[in-house]
Amino acid sequence: MPDQNQSPTVSGGVRIGGASLYDVVETYAAFGPHLTGSDADRATTDWLADRLSQLGAEVELPQFEFERYICTAHLRSGGEVVPSLPLFYSGYGRWETSNIQVVELDKASVAGQATSLIPLVKGPAGNRALALALNGPDDLPVQCNRVPAVYGVPTGPGQPAVVIPRNWADRVRDGAELSFDASLETSSSRNIVATLGSPEARRVTVTTPLTGWTACAGERGTGLAAALALALDLCADHYVVLMFGSGHELDHLGARNYLSINNVANQPVIHVGASVGAVEWADDGTAVLGSSRYVMSTASEAVHEGVVERAAVGRFAASEPEEWPGEGGTWKEAGATVLSFLGGFDHFHLETDQPAVATTPDAMELATEAIIGASRHFLAGGKS
Repeated sequence: MPDQNQSPTVSGGVRIGGASLYDVVETYAAFGPHLTGSDADRATTDWLADRLSQLGAEVELPQFEFERYICTAHLRSGGEVVPSLPLFYSGYGRWETSNIQVVELDKASVAGQATSLIPLVKGPAGNRALALALNGPDDLPVQCNRVPAVYGVPTGPGQPAVVIPRNWADRVRDGAELSFDASLETSSSRNIVATLGSPEARRVTVTTPLTGWTACAGERGTGLAAALALALDLCADHYVVLMFGSGHELDHLGARNYLSINNVANQPVIHVGASVGAVEWADDGTAVLGSSRYVMSTASEAVHEGVVERAAVGRFAASEPEEWPGEGGTWKEAGATVLSFLGGFDHFHLETDQPAVATTPDAMELATEAIIGASRHFLAGGKS
């Protein structure tokens, strides 16, 4: 029986303990904000590719180009600096304006949906800017996923926009000044595609996003650790293609690039998405896996029932949305047979998404075991 916290080996079938899973989360978050095309993005990719190579995996780093948004924005009200973040791809050029419209929005409906703000910001700017006030913790702006300009959005110059905390909305309405300077530059990023196990075995793709707005310990790091553990378990009897996709916050840019050149129709894909190992904290300081956690699949009803039963061990609840959220939906659109895990938590898209508040070793071990059990049942067609 292997040590529950030992390092995994490419032979497969080894379960990684909570301490090792948490170490992956900590290492990932330590690189800093994981913006696509940034220095942190490149360093994270190099670290993970090296780790996979040391495990014996075959690793490729396919590169893609995109138009990267470069922006500085400063918002002041009554002499105070307003906590704010530029809304990527909202406007291009330089503005100095006090003509600012405040729009209050529900973060749950816009933060993770890359196309949700297009109608609001694509019109002619004139001299007006937007301050989007999202509900969340006081004094902390919540960043929103965006569609990169390579897809032609927004059309025209667009309106410059910043995101502010809801508790600053009235002060900005009473009067504020915005300095905003934005441009595009041709940049690049890389996906990580690693293969593990025998090519003669049944093929399965395990995928998770690699990038995001912040250190993303809970949002991305927990999924990265769980996906790595899942791949290392499955490669004992499967040929695993492990795809870490860059560009998640930019409308799943890396996944879309991968799918444009790889046919996954009718192939099994397991997507390990946002916040899968994130926790909620009780008043007494104890942590439990968060309640906003979901599992969905394209399996038959009978198989899916077994998937849900096994996933429930990790507090994943069944979800059957008309349109799948997250990158699981992107793989489903490509015709794959998909099992998708994802969720949200209090620090989603906030700079406070750091390891100490995002998860614990015990939570990571429990969530990962649930993901492995549900995934094996999915792949076995309900016979596990």
